[in-house]
Amino acid sequence: DCDDADIYYKAAQYAYAIEPTFESAIGLGQFEQKNGNMSKMLEYYNKAIELCSNDATRGNICLRIAGALRKSSQYTGALSYLDKARAYNNDISGKAYLQQATVYTQLGQDNDAIGAARKASAADITVSGSADRLIASIQKAQANAAANAKAKAAYDAYMAKKKAEEDFWAGK
Repeated sequence: DCDDADIYYKAAQYAYAIEPTFESAIGLGQFEQKNGNMSKMLEYYNKAIELCSNDATRGNICLRIAGALRKSSQYTGALSYLDKARAYNNDISGKAYLQQATVYTQLGQDNDAIGAARKASAADITVSGSADRLIASIQKAQANAAANAKAKAAYDAYMAKKKAEEDFWAGK
């Protein structure tokens, strides 16, 4: 958790050069992510998954990868790594489903987002508040969109009627 210091990245580079471990690969993955090099980030994180012998940690690495991909708008990849995270570590299913709901929201797939948020809430009580707020936010946005569509339809109908009246009086 000291990934904001340059010395951390230097240590990870030296450690990885001497003998790659999943920890040093994670450090290099974080460095590449910080520098915006997503392909190298994926390379190092995937190496970390390969070097790691613990499925729970593999799941956490996949969750970290998914978060980075989501932030860089690589949604398909993020969804894939969220599936992997759940497969490795069922204990993080709630967090994975919540990230999945966020991805679906960003893709405009509101019904899928609500479904994933409900799964998150059911899987992990610690994320249920965030999941419930996300669901409420999506439903509010859907209600607003429906109200706006109804108002626009009423306005368009009024304008069409007004134009028809103007055309009638103009002899068109």
